[in-house]
Amino acid sequence: IKKEVGDVTIVVNNAGAVYPADLLSTKDEEITKTFEVNILGHFWIVKALLPSMMKRNHGHIVTVASVCGHKVVPYLIPHWVGKSEVNLKLWPVLETDEVARALIDAILTNKKMIFVPSYISLCLTLE
Repeated sequence: IKKEVGDVTIVVNNAGAVYPADLLSTKDEEITKTFEVNILGHFWIVKALLPSMMKRNHGHIVTVASVCGHKVVPYLIPHWVGKSEVNLKLWPVLETDEVARALIDAILTNKKMIFVPSYISLCLTLE
């Protein structure tokens, strides 16, 4: 990455894999791929880029997660565990301007976590 674009100052960690099926119907390879992409991918990119950011004392890492990481969603058990992307059948497609404004605000104010759209945070209180 550094050879192609130079020093990275903002990383948007948004990789995700999902295989909708009940757990017993999900193939072992699909479970493995889900974990490699949804969990290990985040670690690998941070491990590769964070040292340069720390050395320069400059940079931001945005990790895009999912409400699926906080609540069990039927037929998405490996995805729930891997918590990567929102099931679009349950949530609306987000407007790019809304997401961009929220991310810029979070970066400028050093927020540790944001929810876009903000009402998603209410899901964490529901049982």
